[in-house]
Amino acid sequence: MKSFRNIILLLIIATSVIFMASCSESATNPSGRGYNTNSIVYSTPWEGDSAKPYRDTTDTYIIIEGKHLAWLTDQTTNITANIKFNANIDMNNKSFGGINKFAGVMDGNSKRIKNLNIIDTNTDGGVGLIYNLLENGQVKNLTIESGTIKGKGENTDAGSFVGVSGDNTIIQNVTNKASVELIKSSTVESTSSGILGRTIGLVTIKNAVNYGDINADTASGIVGFVSTKIVIDNVKNLGNISGGSMASGIIALADGSANVEINRAENYGDINAFYNAGGIVGYIECTAKINNVGNSGKLTTTSSNSHAGGIIGTAQCPTLEINNAYNYISNIKIIANNYNTATTITSNYSLNYTPPIEAGVTILTVNSFKDKSNFDGWDFVNIWEMGDKHPVLR
Repeated sequence: MKSFRNIILLLIIATSVIFMASCSESATNPSGRGYNTNSIVYSTPWEGDSAKPYRDTTDTYIIIEGKHLAWLTDQTTNITANIKFNANIDMNNKSFGGINKFAGVMDGNSKRIKNLNIIDTNTDGGVGLIYNLLENGQVKNLTIESGTIKGKGENTDAGSFVGVSGDNTIIQNVTNKASVELIKSSTVESTSSGILGRTIGLVTIKNAVNYGDINADTASGIVGFVSTKIVIDNVKNLGNISGGSMASGIIALADGSANVEINRAENYGDINAFYNAGGIVGYIECTAKINNVGNSGKLTTTSSNSHAGGIIGTAQCPTLEINNAYNYISNIKIIANNYNTATTITSNYSLNYTPPIEAGVTILTVNSFKDKSNFDGWDFVNIWEMGDKHPVLR
């Protein structure tokens, strides 16, 4: 009898384990379909079809398969409803057009899109997951795990998440690992970046990381071209950036009508440009405040009359402030070419190079860079911590 009770008990335990595993699978894969890659469950690979997604009582489209994203790209009018991902999406490297005009909130819900393939060689304007993010629109909590975004060479602004972003728009908590490429032309009217191609209104970008390689006339890891006010906070570029005229880790070009605020930004990727390469900004003509930034990516320019700066390639600003910045590349100035006399540089540090030394910049050796006591006024409690070779953002 005791043996029989033990058998019954074992059967009950086994049934409970199977039930819990089934519940767990349903929670991570709400569509009930999909496959597992490296412990991440993705939807069934998209086959090129489209289907209208469920629209819940909060006026939100729920995305659980690639065909739901495809349906959104078919819409010819502005999409004002919100979008929420309830599954990781596999776009299967099939040609995908991107969402044309979006004015709602796209909440990735900490999900991922893989094998995203956007190739558009016809469109002038924005190219990306969202071609045009309209006024008050938002994109948040989403990772593009892999893919390619490619556009034509002239009058195009490409970003993995957003091509062109309008007024009062927000992009936050996003990561890009896709490559972005525009066919290079003889103009500088084409921009590409890992996150956003171009601003046409007040834009805020927060908690964004780019790993993808970027290639265009004007190329950057985070934002290609800024012509409005932009606020950037806590961003990093780890992709390799190649630009025809300008290239940088964070902003390639900010013109005279822009207003730039950058706080907490780092570049680790290699930057290559014909004229202006900057670890943080390639070329800037506007009022700017840049705080708590750093570069350890290699900077290369190919023109005989070119400029490569650890923080900025060329600056021609009414006023410019750079505080608490480091450059960990030898023989590279903080600002390579500075036309501006109203520049305030405090607590900036660069790896040893031949004088003359910029005002406000302290030259450190490789060993000195490892000692946080050498970084006067830096916050090593809330903002910075010491890495293996130099300070890094927390």
